[in-house]
Amino acid sequence: MDKKIENLPKDKSLITYKQLSSKKISSRAIQKLMEEGVLYKVKRGVYEIPQSAESEPVMINRLVPEGAFCLKSALYFYGYIDRTPQAYEIAIDRDVNKQKVLSINYPVKPIYVSSKMLDIGKTTKKYGDSVITLYDKERTICDIVRYRNKLDQEVLAKALRAYAEDPEKNIKKLLEYAHKLRIEKKIREYMGILL
Repeated sequence: MDKKIENLPKDKSLITYKQLSSKKISSRAIQKLMEEGVLYKVKRGVYEIPQSAESEPVMINRLVPEGAFCLKSALYFYGYIDRTPQAYEIAIDRDVNKQKVLSINYPVKPIYVSSKMLDIGKTTKKYGDSVITLYDKERTICDIVRYRNKLDQEVLAKALRAYAEDPEKNIKKLLEYAHKLRIEKKIREYMGILL
């Protein structure tokens, strides 16, 4: 068994059942490795090697690569709010298999978005030694205004103020997204107060 443990890749944090099987590690041995804390089951057929120093957001992004962190999660990554989200909100296509997201063993709250709206404002950002996918600042602001009734009003106000004071803000892009997302009037109303 010790030789099998040595065969686990040190450079990767996720490994599949198929990869483990190809290294002649049986289901029983996988179960034992999980009991010993050498492996952690992320979802069916996917395991994490705990010695890797990958953070929750990076692992979530790897498990749901077509998704993008949004709403409070994106606000947190941009430093607009300082409270770590209890569950990471991730935008995914409403037509995707919902079990794919709900079956992972990380605190995730899926936000279902139409496929034509999903890629508006999707970008990447360096997070530690890795890169995560999230919505850019302008799309995030549009989304928090759009979902304002589901958000804490203090979070909404703090995020809007932080965006208004951000030297990298792009009002033209914000209004372009607001038009596409059909919330231009509300965005103009909120930003008119702040700018």
